[in-house]
Amino acid sequence: MSRFSKYVPSGVDWIGDIPSFWKLLRIKSLIKDEQNGVWGEEEKGDGNDVICIRVADFDSDFDKVTPMNNTLRSIPEKDLTKRSLMVGDLLIEKSGGGDTSPVGRVGFYDIMGIEAVSSNFIARLRLIETVVDSRFLFYFFKKLYRDKVNTRSIKQTTGIQNIDTYAYFNERIALPPKQEQVAIANYLDEKTAQIDKLISDKQRLIELLREEQAAVINEAVSGHGKNWEKKKLKYLAIKIGSGITPKGGSEVYLHEGVPLLRSQNIYSDGLRLDELAFISEDVDELMSNSRILEGDVLLNITGASIGRCYYVHDGFGKGNVNQHVCIVRPNQAMSTKFLHFFLVSFVGQTYIKTCQNGANREGLNFQQLGSFVIPVPQINEQQSIIEYLERESGRIIRSVRLIEQEIDLLNEFRAALISEVVTGKIKVA
Repeated sequence: MSRFSKYVPSGVDWIGDIPSFWKLLRIKSLIKDEQNGVWGEEEKGDGNDVICIRVADFDSDFDKVTPMNNTLRSIPEKDLTKRSLMVGDLLIEKSGGGDTSPVGRVGFYDIMGIEAVSSNFIARLRLIETVVDSRFLFYFFKKLYRDKVNTRSIKQTTGIQNIDTYAYFNERIALPPKQEQVAIANYLDEKTAQIDKLISDKQRLIELLREEQAAVINEAVSGHGKNWEKKKLKYLAIKIGSGITPKGGSEVYLHEGVPLLRSQNIYSDGLRLDELAFISEDVDELMSNSRILEGDVLLNITGASIGRCYYVHDGFGKGNVNQHVCIVRPNQAMSTKFLHFFLVSFVGQTYIKTCQNGANREGLNFQQLGSFVIPVPQINEQQSIIEYLERESGRIIRSVRLIEQEIDLLNEFRAALISEVVTGKIKVA
């Protein structure tokens, strides 16, 4: 039994009531051909290079392929003939996934005029066109995914989830006549496009608010036009250093114990603790040099999240960090919150970007960090600036969170609309 089966109540008919003239069919009866993808070899420029569609090439909702920056691979002719993609093919994610997005998402391939295959993590589904409309089945797969029906066909013996399509395609779907399928797909194309436009507009509004917040912070902490003393960060901190990966890596992580903050926990608007790892007291003792204290500023110094930072708030308690997170412990001349605002400002982030190094990964070392020149007002003026920025940032953050809630509601409405329409609860034809 899949470890994800708990999400789908046993014995429950998830399809529910359907119109009397619709048919209950197994998904497998609608598929003419299923072909696993192929990864091939590095592009050679010999005429055998084609686009290889990966999971990362889909948009965030796994609706369609983004035709930008696609990967070219050298694919043997026999594989290309057998596995090439056509408009209307459905692409199912067979391997990958995660706890928040389990494997089994299905996308619609609609790119015309290019030769392409799917990667080995994706299978191509070609349907029996006289029986089922591919757009209708694409939307029905979204209902299946929303209802977590896919999860009972997931197998996971290592770190990668795999979906057993033999089991998954044995699930039933409710199928109306072909003409009604087309009408449903057309209706959902129109309605989801309208919803997506609303979501896009709200996301743009969030971007504008973030830009306003950044401008407010930068103006307040840059010292422009002020006679503030300028000092290197190493003279404003009593500690600049990072942790280490515990011996044994993730194998020694626990479900409780001493919190171990990693880069995925550090964001510039707060600490996110939903994916928090824990270590034992003994491991924490071995990492005593990287224990965190209230008032420490935590800065990501490697990887794609470099530059994100926040501070350890009052009452956090005991904790530690790994090697991807740097502890900056301010002295009495520098307020924790002022330092945080400076590091997330345009000036601070520019410093970080200009100091990135490493052949394979972006990185920031302690010497570079200690050399940052910071305009330093008197401590009482720092406090006044902090109060102003907390007030203005708080106003903007509240607006952003309200818009994010609206986006969540729109996404839920979108998913619910699809579910209701593809099962005939909302009649469109």
